[in-house]
Amino acid sequence: MFLPTTLKEVRARGWDQLDVILFTGDAYIDHPSFGAAVIGRLLENAGYRVAVLYHSNAKAAAELEKQLPGSEFIRHNLRYTNSKSNEH
Repeated sequence: MFLPTTLKEVRARGWDQLDVILFTGDAYIDHPSFGAAVIGRLLENAGYRVAVLYHSNAKAAAELEKQLPGSEFIRHNLRYTNSKSNEH
């Protein structure tokens, strides 16, 4: 099973909150050659609830921001991520 990338996927796991949200400027691919996947899997294996938000999935980040605790952190990082991706 992939690490969740949307609120729907988080809820499908029966979670109402996350321990770690990884932000990546790359697409999320669950493969050991991608850093977010490696870090996410290590954290998941240690017992943390992990989700991955990638730069082209701003809609999923907005959904998480509205419905999960810690939304100020998501909002701050989403603004930073979007501003960086618009520089290219």
